[in-house]
Amino acid sequence: MLKTFEAILLCAMTLLLLSLCGCSDSTTTPEKTPEPQVTVIEGEAGLSTDFDTAASLRMASFMGANRALIHGDQLWCFDYDENASPVLASYTLTNGVPGNFTILQTDCVPEYICMEGDRLYYINDNGSAAIESIGTDGKDHQVLVDEPCGFMQICEGELYFCDAAGRFCKAALDGSGRQVLIDDLCCYPYVFDGMVLYQSGKDGESLHLLTLEDGKDRKLTSAVSYAPVIIENMLYYTQMTDEGSRICRMALETGVTEVFDSPLIQGAAEFILVPGQGWTVRAVPADARISQSSISLAELDGGAWRQGGYSGYRLCDWAGEQRVDAFYENGGRLRSFVLVGADGRETEYMAGVVRQK
Repeated sequence: MLKTFEAILLCAMTLLLLSLCGCSDSTTTPEKTPEPQVTVIEGEAGLSTDFDTAASLRMASFMGANRALIHGDQLWCFDYDENASPVLASYTLTNGVPGNFTILQTDCVPEYICMEGDRLYYINDNGSAAIESIGTDGKDHQVLVDEPCGFMQICEGELYFCDAAGRFCKAALDGSGRQVLIDDLCCYPYVFDGMVLYQSGKDGESLHLLTLEDGKDRKLTSAVSYAPVIIENMLYYTQMTDEGSRICRMALETGVTEVFDSPLIQGAAEFILVPGQGWTVRAVPADARISQSSISLAELDGGAWRQGGYSGYRLCDWAGEQRVDAFYENGGRLRSFVLVGADGRETEYMAGVVRQK
């Protein structure tokens, strides 16, 4: 276990970034892969959630440190100015195409972008990693938590985040009245239904579920587990081992867990909703390939992975009813964003330049 929160956060996000090589959903071709090997683990009775598709999309976006947000006909995102310096920017969407590029905040690398009322909230990963807020019109910029933070989320009008020590905290939207909810290093803490799902730093990086009302904490996994997402009352996550990474899913009502031993993948898997295909997992196979592959969740236990057409790294962000993919170069630099509409149409944009794909 890494000893500082900053190292854990850097490692986790690096693993996530390097795991997500690009693929184009419209240019995929079937590929022969080894027959999946599934290990079934019987568990205890768990819980039932009221997660719908929108809730799953928000959780998937959070695990990708969402760098984009759509509300109505406006899009806010991490971007660059004409000098290639990082900024928080906004676009106006017209028929799903971004335009009217406006810079709201300079020297800004916004992650975990949230909106409450007429204000945006985000972690500025420009070196300070402070929690900041700004009006949607770019006015009244404020620093709310002036220390390195991570995993920020707004739930029912309250701010949740990990502080500089890696402890999970709650505060008012102005940063006041901070309370420590988990007094230990944790990662991926996600609040829902009065509970927090998180990776425990003191318990071998396993997943835990904490009930906020009574403080009951239960262990869900025994191995190193990353980037959990709940879809249709199934908990999906990536299990790290010495041999490689495996995709796992747990039935929350029964605790029965399936571990997909083959094929192995690199880093952490991501979960997206593909128009016309439904929920899909995509990851980088643990072989010599550098491009990302994907498979439908319905075929995870026996289908063929499909290799994509992009070789750059991408990170999937969810924004409203549309999907935003961050398209990274092989060296890790953000090249552009790709806005994917409900019909699968893709539009690429960066620094005010828009290209139909």
